[in-house]
Amino acid sequence: MAPCRLRWLVLLPLVVGAAVAERHYLFTAPKVSYAGESETMCLTLFDVPETGDLTLDFSGSGDRRTLHTQSVAGVSGRPYADRLDGSSPGDQPEQLFVQTDKFVYKPGQLVRFRVFSVDSELRPVTKPIPLIFIQTPLGTRVAQWTDQSGRSGLVQLEFQLSDEPTLGDWTIHVSGVTSNVHKKVFRVKEYVLPKFEVKVQGPPFILADETEVIFKVCGM
Repeated sequence: MAPCRLRWLVLLPLVVGAAVAERHYLFTAPKVSYAGESETMCLTLFDVPETGDLTLDFSGSGDRRTLHTQSVAGVSGRPYADRLDGSSPGDQPEQLFVQTDKFVYKPGQLVRFRVFSVDSELRPVTKPIPLIFIQTPLGTRVAQWTDQSGRSGLVQLEFQLSDEPTLGDWTIHVSGVTSNVHKKVFRVKEYVLPKFEVKVQGPPFILADETEVIFKVCGM
């Protein structure tokens, strides 16, 4: 699970300057790093008998801006560890949550759902949600809401199913303030609640002075 202090998603490709191409290295780091958080990475060099200098450049996967540069002098094949401290430019991505009142609906029923978003500090995001729409299993958009806002960041909406809707998995799409997208799936199908029968067996008659009567109850 991602840490709650989510600020900026960054991928860390590694650029290593080395004098000889045949030399190898092993670089280990978290798959995803969050700006504003400290991460521990380890670089191990192989087949480097002499001492040399090393430069590491970390850049984002989008605009390729350099986020961090680390120079190391006197590398001689030993493991090297460094802590990277990032900064958080721009908007912080929010976490979106979509909840329906149930998972399976029958044709003609009312679908009630709510959308809630929090920022990196788990505080409600009160800005309007740019786009919410519902899509059928065939990919048809049947309902849409724009710039929805609610009390304390909670948006509650509903959608009426027709009497003969497309059966299958429907999807609620929510686009957040920082272009974060969340999807919630609910199912529409014909179903009948299971039926059961209860049989009660007792004596043919009960005397007035009886203090205990035995009955047999069977569910099927």
